[in-house]
Amino acid sequence: MKKVTIKFLVTLITASLLSTAGFAAKTVAECNALTGSGGIYNLKNASFSDLIDCATPQQAQNTPISPMGIISLIITFIGGIAILLSILGIILGILWMATSSGDKTKYENATAILKNSVIALIIIITANQILALLLNQFGFTL
Repeated sequence: MKKVTIKFLVTLITASLLSTAGFAAKTVAECNALTGSGGIYNLKNASFSDLIDCATPQQAQNTPISPMGIISLIITFIGGIAILLSILGIILGILWMATSSGDKTKYENATAILKNSVIALIIIITANQILALLLNQFGFTL
């Protein structure tokens, strides 16, 4: 079970890094050839990868990726996962608090989970804003 989960996470991370990196192979002329009048795609002649390649902004196509861009992408991805996990903790804390049925131990555990999840969410958002501010001072964007 753990091997499958780890392989899935590695595949998911790799796919998200590659899909957002701007590796589109279609030129503007090739994308225009796929569209008919009014910019609507001719789905009979276009594959799914053609549509994805043409959906990438033209200025991002065939643009080399800087190391700072990769670091920014990784930080954004990890921050997004952390925010999702803290929101999940808030939801679970509320649910466990509501279903404690008067059991003081369950209620205290749910309260602790809820409190820690809110604190984690505040720390994550604050750290992201501080990092963005510092990087902005040196001319980078997050």
